This record gives sequence, C-alpha cells and structure tokens, in this order.
Amino acid sequence: MAVISALLLAVGCVAQDAPPMRWNVRDFGAVGDGATDDTAVFQSTLDAAGDAGGGIVFAPRGDYLIETHLVIRDFVTLEGVFTAPTAWSQNHGTTLLAVEGEGTEEGEPFIMLGTNGTLKGITVYYPNQDDPENIRAYPWCVAGSGRDNPTIIDCLLVNPYNAVDFGTRNSGRHYIRNLYGQPLRRGIFVDKCYDVGRIENVHFWPFWGQWGNEPLREWLTTEAEAFIFGRTDWQYVLNCFVFGYHIGYRFIDAGSGSCNGNFLGIGSDASGTAVQIDSCSPIGLLITNGEFVAMMGEDPVSVRVGESCAGDVSFVNSAFWGPSEQILNASGSGTVTFQACNFRDWDRGGSGKYALEATNGQLVVQACNFSKPAPHVRIGPNVLSGVVVANRFAGEAIIANESEGSVQIGLNAETVVEEGSVTLGGTNEGRFVTQYEVEEAKTEAGEANGRQCRVQQTMYMMFLVASELAGSGRPPTVSVEVTYLDEGEGVFFLQYDSLDETVLVVPQWPGAFKSSEQIELTGTGEWLTALFEIDDALFAGRCNGADFRITSPTSRLSIAEVKVSRR
Repeated sequence: MAVISALLLAVGCVAQDAPPMRWNVRDFGAVGDGATDDTAVFQSTLDAAGDAGGGIVFAPRGDYLIETHLVIRDFVTLEGVFTAPTAWSQNHGTTLLAVEGEGTEEGEPFIMLGTNGTLKGITVYYPNQDDPENIRAYPWCVAGSGRDNPTIIDCLLVNPYNAVDFGTRNSGRHYIRNLYGQPLRRGIFVDKCYDVGRIENVHFWPFWGQWGNEPLREWLTTEAEAFIFGRTDWQYVLNCFVFGYHIGYRFIDAGSGSCNGNFLGIGSDASGTAVQIDSCSPIGLLITNGEFVAMMGEDPVSVRVGESCAGDVSFVNSAFWGPSEQILNASGSGTVTFQACNFRDWDRGGSGKYALEATNGQLVVQACNFSKPAPHVRIGPNVLSGVVVANRFAGEAIIANESEGSVQIGLNAETVVEEGSVTLGGTNEGRFVTQYEVEEAKTEAGEANGRQCRVQQTMYMMFLVASELAGSGRPPTVSVEVTYLDEGEGVFFLQYDSLDETVLVVPQWPGAFKSSEQIELTGTGEWLTALFEIDDALFAGRCNGADFRITSPTSRLSIAEVKVSRR
C-alpha cells in the first residue's frame, strides 16, 4: 500500500508539473459578444500555448471581435466548435469578426500560421463587407508565415476579399481540408511550395452574397479567381468545387516556377474560364474526373492554355458542358490531351467556334464523346503533331487539320439522325425527342377521338431534342410537327431556344424563349397537324431546361405526337 501511494504521489507531481496542453480563451478573459475587442486576449492565449511548446487554444461559442490580427505560433492550433465545414454559420458556433485593413490589399493577414500552425473549426466573417454592390478590398484572411505545414481544417471563410495565401511565403506541405467560403477576389493562392502540398474538400459558393445579385455576380465573374497555383511540387488537390468565378483554376509562374500535380474530382461551375493554364511544369498537370462549365462573360471557354505554357496537360474522364464558346483554346507549346472525356456544349452563339482548337504545340484527343453537331476540332498550322482517334461525334465529324506536321485522324464514329418523334399517352414512346414534366409544365394522360394523348394542365408542355438530331442551328434547320386536337378557342405556339440575340426574354440568355408563329384553334374537334419551320434553332436547353415548349395561354391543349426533322 505504501508503494502504491508513493507511485500515485509521484504521478500526481509529474502531472502537476507538466505544462497544460489545452487553453481556453474565456479563461484569459475573452468576451465574445461581437462588440468587445478580443484581440489581445486571443493573442496572449496563443502566445501562452506557443511558449509552452505548443497545444490547442480553444474558443467556445461566441462572436469574437478581432480589431487587428492574430499570429498562431509554431505547433499551436486555434480551434473552434465546428467539426465539419459549415454554411451560413456566422454568428453561430465560433465566429471571428475581421475588420482590419478595410480598403487595401496591403497589410498583415488576419491570421498568420507558424510551423505546424493550425486553424480548425472556425468561421471568419468580415462584418463591414456588408454591401454586395460595393466590394471593398482587405488583406489576406489566412496566410502562411513562410514555414512548413500550415493547416486549415473544418473552416468557413464567409466573405474574405482574399482568402488563403500559401504563396507569398514558402508553404511546404501545406494542408487544407474541408474549407467553405465565398472569397470575393482570390480564393487560395499557392506558390513556393517545394514539398507536396495537399488540398481537399474545398467548396467556394455563394455563402454570403446571393447569385441573383447582379452587381455581385458581375464582379465575381469578371474579377474573382478561386484557385491560383504557382510553383508547387507534387501538388495534390481532391474533391474541390467552385461556383461563379471569372477563373476557376489558374496556373501561373509568379517567379518561382510553375505547378505539377494531381487534380482529382475538381469542378468549376458558372465560370468565365474554368481552367486557365498560363504556365505549368514540364512534368505536367494530371486532371481526372473533372466537371467544368464555362458560361459567363462574352467569351466563355472551359480550358485556356496560354502561349507561355510549355508543359503538358492531361484531362481524363472529365465532363464539359454549359453554353460556352469553346471547350479548349490552346496556344502553348506543350501537349494537351483529352481522353475519355464528354463534351456536351459549345459554340453558344452559333458562329462556328470549334469545341477544341489548338494553334500551337501538340494535341491528343482519344475516346471522347462530342455530343453536339457543331464544329469539333481545329488543328492550326503551327501545331507540330496531333492525334484524333476513336472518338464519337454527334452528326458528321467536323475536323479542320491545317497542320503540316504529323497528324493522325481515324477510327472515329459519326452519329447522324434525320428524324425523331415522341408519341404521347399514358406511356410516351419515341426516339430522340422527349417530353418531360416540371412544375410549370404539368400534363395528364388522356384519350380523344380514338387517340392516346397528353393534356396540358398548365400553359406549357416541355420538350428536349437529342443533339444528334438538331443543335446549334447549322446544319440542320428543323421542322417541328405537332399533332393536336382542335378544340376550344385561342392559339398555341412554340417558344424555342434560338440564335436570335434580339430576343431578350431572359437577358442573360439572348435568344431563349423565341416565339414561333401562332396556330389558331377553330373548334373542329378533329386531330390536326401544325408545322413549324425553324431556321435559327440553337436547342441548348435554355428554355428552363427545354429546347422548346408548346405554349397554349387559354386552352388546355391535347397533343398526340411531336415530330422533329432535319431540313
């Protein structure tokens, strides 16, 4: 018993003499009421942890006003209450209110991370960035100090002007996981990373200002860049998504060199340029399972490869859609490769833009699916070599080979459809034309004069046309035949997705919802066929997801069949 008591006493003495591993900012006097400046309390707590050789500084639930900035010392974690990334959580959980540096990008970052310094479970909110129509500059929100292993986990950066700077100073083995936010000018900047950085599960989306705010949308889609990669060796990026940025992922040489890395499951939606590669390492960029939508601005392009890019870029098993002008515009001297990729839409204005256009370097396109009968591939005169093999083309393959180098084109499949139709009833039957239901376009199955049909319950009936049959307006122009029951009074007509940019029913989609001539209902009670000749069809799904809709403002129209033909 005496021996056990002595051991317990010894253990107690050791525990009593050991420095604490966890500090609470409330114990140091933090208030967290959103009005009292808690900067000094936070910094003194962080310094206490740093002086002890590291540990966790915990900030419980509260809105902590930080009037200047914080330094997270070496081997110290500043931790809030969140254990997963959150959305719209400002003034909930652990929120730091950042106010210093309004009006300028220069100045100290709001939070500086030392060696093995970690920011975890925290929301950062800029309360004075309160007008989406008047965006104000601020210094970087979180930055590395130039030492290794800066880390951000389970955080929300609501509305920073510039979010994460792991590039101005060295950022070896940086680690970002589960980061949400709506950076307003730059999201994550990486440079001077000479040893394997990792970024995963980043989601930049309208968590602050809503997408419907036109001045904010204009700002983001002309000024904002979500990811910027300079020199970073063996960069790993996994499952990241950005929405509504001028540039989704940008690769540059900021003076230290350029990026090589593995990018898996990344996406950029509603962008001006989804991926812009001004420079990359000769080792190359490997981009796999990506999803990219370029649609904003006057000349949206999914992938741009600039003249200064001499490295190789590979896209594998990736999808490209949305009303862009082009999927690829490449002028660099390296090789751009697409393998097993899906190309859904391009040439939104119908001006003859090629999906993939290379004017220099090398181009490889293999086992890809082109889902639109519009110009597909252009290989310019300065391209040294190219391979376009084993692809599937909607319509005839339109490939312009202007190169005098070695270019191999072959084993490509073409899909040309002259006519499609859908017979409507309890179960629709057809090919290449689809009728579907949405809230504003409801129908019910019916029968009249011996024919199965569908009867409008709202004023619209929605249809999609397979791109192999009709798309982009050249060629083909199309005929739409509608078999309808002539009963009641009034008129019906088509509203379709067109090339006519004078039609501004939806200003951001010029040409959508163009109206055809009207067909008058005369009440004969017979099944009749109306013919609509359309020579400016775009059919890019911009009529609330439809290529065209049958509109009957006053009568519930009964439709038995819709046929679409190439002319």
